[in-house]
Amino acid sequence: MKNKNETERSFFMLTIAVCEDNPIASREISQKIEQCSPMEAQVLSFSDAADILTAVREQKVEPQIVFMDIELRDSSGIQTAKDITSVLPDCQIIYITNYVDYASQVYESSHIYFILKSQIDTYLPKALHKAIARLKELEHFYLSIQFGKSSARIPQKDILYMERVLRNTEIHTRDASYKTTEKLHDLKDTVENWFCFSHRSFLVNCRHIITMNRQFCTLSDGTQIPVSRTYYKELQQNFMSCMWEEDQK
Repeated sequence: MKNKNETERSFFMLTIAVCEDNPIASREISQKIEQCSPMEAQVLSFSDAADILTAVREQKVEPQIVFMDIELRDSSGIQTAKDITSVLPDCQIIYITNYVDYASQVYESSHIYFILKSQIDTYLPKALHKAIARLKELEHFYLSIQFGKSSARIPQKDILYMERVLRNTEIHTRDASYKTTEKLHDLKDTVENWFCFSHRSFLVNCRHIITMNRQFCTLSDGTQIPVSRTYYKELQQNFMSCMWEEDQK
């Protein structure tokens, strides 16, 4: 379980988007979000589906929460939400509308809350807190790191191994590598239990181990990682446990 400091370290400032074609309503919703958000948040406003979809697809913004008007001027908010979550699957959608008739239609897409605009003062804080709680649950599946002014959020399942090199830790996936000044033992406390030390300088994702012996373990991309006598038994047990879990699927 993460302690308070670890949660604060891994969960950075929220980016919240409001997609609403009525400028007065958009401004009011944005102000309410800023007033009741329990975390520091950047609130961005979009007046139509094309603008927010272009920004998301071109990676100009990556909102964690979107307040989506269902009836946009030229398009369906429900379809727009589907398009957003196809790019950002963890994005939490909160639908807002004047019409209760849409209540059943929203279940065609993934969403966290449905709010009638006439009840927004009552339900916006509840919806926002629920969305943030869900995002924090999802954080268990990611490793969030910071290096200087840069940050990254890496799916834990994609991490092959981490290596301590001088004063930095290098985090390797099949497609990319990342650096952080955080120590391996501190990172070990924030990841799932299928990460295990193979050596004092290496933390390995046991789900990516293909074979191992007392000197090396070979990962799914062919990388060989050294295994020390100190960590061999624990690594072997963790590797066998991961193999058993795979067999049960």
